[in-house]
Amino acid sequence: MFSSLFIGLVIVIGILSPVASGVNYMGLEVATQMHVMDGWRKKSGKALNITFKPPPHINAEAQQDMKQNLNVFDVYEIFQSMLPFAEKKWIRDITEDVKDPRFKWSDIVLSARKWQTEFDGAAWAIPVDTDSFLLYYRRDLIVAPPTTWEEYIAVAKEWHGKDLNGDGIPDFGACTITEGHFTNLAFTIAPTIMKHKKGNRQGFTHDVSDNDDELMKNLLETEGWAYTMEIVKEIWKYSQGEQVGLSTAYGQFRDGRCATYISYPSAGTQTVAAGSYIKGKLGVARAPGSKKVYDRETKTMTPCDADLCSFVEAGNVNRPSFITGGVMLIVNGKLEGQRLQDALDFCAYASTHVDVRLPGAINPFRESQFNASWFAEAANPWAKSDAELYTAALRKVIDSPHTVSFPRMPNVQFINANVERAMKEFVRLAPYNESTDDITTIIDRSAIYAQGTYSTALF
Repeated sequence: MFSSLFIGLVIVIGILSPVASGVNYMGLEVATQMHVMDGWRKKSGKALNITFKPPPHINAEAQQDMKQNLNVFDVYEIFQSMLPFAEKKWIRDITEDVKDPRFKWSDIVLSARKWQTEFDGAAWAIPVDTDSFLLYYRRDLIVAPPTTWEEYIAVAKEWHGKDLNGDGIPDFGACTITEGHFTNLAFTIAPTIMKHKKGNRQGFTHDVSDNDDELMKNLLETEGWAYTMEIVKEIWKYSQGEQVGLSTAYGQFRDGRCATYISYPSAGTQTVAAGSYIKGKLGVARAPGSKKVYDRETKTMTPCDADLCSFVEAGNVNRPSFITGGVMLIVNGKLEGQRLQDALDFCAYASTHVDVRLPGAINPFRESQFNASWFAEAANPWAKSDAELYTAALRKVIDSPHTVSFPRMPNVQFINANVERAMKEFVRLAPYNESTDDITTIIDRSAIYAQGTYSTALF
């Protein structure tokens, strides 16, 4: 989702005051998608006043603008969840708006429409990206991708420390992102262990109580999460072994330094980045699964079988697809008249004109984008074999009947940051300070269940 193409500065273009004709927009700066901004300006002949914000702060800044009733912006670009905005009705219910053919709403994949836009029976956001985690591997090195975590660790161990790109420098078996995204590794592993039944009561960080007014049941101190963290620790042995941000990890992957890499769909676009070593060598598959799952009744790790695992796959593997959210546009709920019409027109244009083939931070989210030939015909063309594996793997993730989403609960970003801190301590990337009890208390306090706001299963 995010890459070095995001600039961690605030840049303001134009004067941010209400405009009679045009749009005040707060968004993420993605260099490869600036053609969308320029295209709408040319098409509409109207002003587009842009404020760029870095990813860690953009959701909070959008909330502040609305909560303090400043309403400087007409359209906000946010990531992971529109839930805090929709709950408070700060943003526009766009259920009727997206019926306009300009939005090409039915072209957006079902999982993106359900997870990124829906709350309380209505649509509240316009996707411009969707995020899931995929397994990338060097297919010139690895014949078949691993399907379980044990296989994955064995492959990482085999290739770790070898020179994978001919530059004489030892490389990595399992490239890993630690800064701002480390939690997603655990959140990719944990559902394969914790989420094995149908329905949305069973989660992977919490289970929803039978009584919706009660606190959710914390799962972080179970044997299932202990097993998850042991897998994290094993993978860590064959990683870069240091703090690594997303842009650095993307660069290492692009330069051929990673035998495997579990990351966002946008990592695959590095195959056509300037100087890419992996073009024509890109392997892509669904993330691995687990042969053991956490049994709530016995409170033990138990072999997965058809009785225990509703979606058991060949080899008795539980392998749900993990979707982390995505980037989306939301419209200020106080707009009306021409300002509202301009805002909706901009959103429709942006959602239908992003180019997911370019190296950067935008991932396929429309049915029409899952076309390997279209990738191979880009101005900066993909290798057809890379495009075929990439689109096929992502299609399997998005269409999976066993799909798990990023936790939809209050203060999820705060929870995410604290879990990441605990993970760093666990692998000794950060000083160990016995903080687990404090972290789980924070998570419990933040996890009061509100009807309709938490769902781990999209289907």
